[in-house]
Order: sequence, then structure tokens, then C-alpha cells
Amino acid sequence: MQIGTGVKFALGENPKSVYNDRDETPITRMATAAMIREGLAKAQRYQQELDFAESDPDEHMPDYDAKSEALLPLLERDVKAHFHCHRADDICTAIRIAREFNLDYVIIHGTEGHLIADILAEENAKVIAGPILCDRCKPEMQNLTISGPSVMQKAGVKLALCTAYGALQRTESRGAHTREDFPARNDAEWLTRTLAYWKEGDSLPTLKYEDASPWFELPPGERGYGGGKIIPAEIPADKIKTKEQAEEAIK
Repeated sequence: MQIGTGVKFALGENPKSVYNDRDETPITRMATAAMIREGLAKAQRYQQELDFAESDPDEHMPDYDAKSEALLPLLERDVKAHFHCHRADDICTAIRIAREFNLDYVIIHGTEGHLIADILAEENAKVIAGPILCDRCKPEMQNLTISGPSVMQKAGVKLALCTAYGALQRTESRGAHTREDFPARNDAEWLTRTLAYWKEGDSLPTLKYEDASPWFELPPGERGYGGGKIIPAEIPADKIKTKEQAEEAIK
């Protein structure tokens, strides 16, 4: 797992409701977008000042700016911008900001993406759709539909198929991952993590697997799902460690 792979930007109702209760800005969608642009523009200027100081020994380095420093990998496209948004207009705002600052971005949620699927496809936008099987807890989710991802996929939008494809290969039920055709929790075969890699040009991700844990304080037991049926795994004795043993092993 790689750490520090994205920077989150929240558009829509969440920032409005949080800061409205504090009587602070932003309390409108326009103000939220303006603050994101302001932060990115400031980081751009900060980078320019750093480059100028490094190229000229007579120039002083700019004062350290932690907020701008955090955004530099984003501007260099080393990490992705994760725009959390539901409504179509918020999704379009995210696309415009990403275009203005040349960001490598992903739309998270994309609840109304099916209403602008043609735009998303034209912009080559990537969407992580969902949650879908939930209530419409906010006004901006009024157009939530289970068919939304299908509409986007048919329009040519690249969706988060990594999760769906990985779940299809996992022939068991575990937690929220529940299958009628494989109702038992299968520790013998699937006590693993799924790692998905999407190679450029491939239509489906490449899946790999790693052990769920390098050790266990107790063998995996009943956790109340999978209908109570578990296909147990044989855990080698050297993988059963106390907390103290595990901490020592890390050292």
C-alpha cells in the first residue's frame, strides 16, 4: 500500500453545512470553489518562488508554507486530486478546477454522473461511484440511482471496476461482501487482501493477493456474518503471536 496518494477536496453540502454552523466561510458552493482555487494558486506561486530561489544563489528561499508544501505533489501530478461531489454542477466544477491547474483527478461519489455521462467521457474523467445501496441522506443525493454507474460505463467513463471485479473473484461472503452463491466465509482460500493494479490500455484490472495479516493473536473466529458457516484456515503455529511478540517482530 502506498501512503500519500491523494488530496481530498469536498464540494457540495458538506463544507457548506460544517462552516455555516460556525458562521465562517465557505457557506456557498461558489465560496468553496473559490477557496480551492485560491489554495492551489498560492501553492503555484510558492513553487515558482522556490524554483527562482534555487536557480539564483542571491535570492532568499520563501518562508516555509506547510499548506502550500502539501499541495506541491498535487501540482506536480505525483498524487491525485480526489474531488468528493454528488451533484452534476459540482462534478463540472471539479473538472474545471482540475483543468485549470492540470491536476490528475478522480471524482468520488459521482451520484449524478449519469446525468452528464457524455461530459465525463469527453473529459476522460475517472469516477469512483457510490455508495449506492444507501438512503438519500442529503438533498444532493435525490437523483441517486442504482443504474447510474451502468449509464456512465456505457458512455465510456472509466469507473472503479477494481472493487467489483475483485469481489467477483472472491468466492465467499465476508462482512459487507455477501454472495448468495457463496454464503460461507472461506478462510481456507480467502484470508487475504486483494490488490488491484490497472495497467494502461487494459480493460480490467490485474489482481494480486497478500496474506491478511503476517500474524494473529488468536485464530480467526466467528464474527456474526456469513450465516455462521466458516471454512476454517489452518494457521501455522509460528503465525500465532501475542501483541508483545508481534511488536517485537516488527522491530
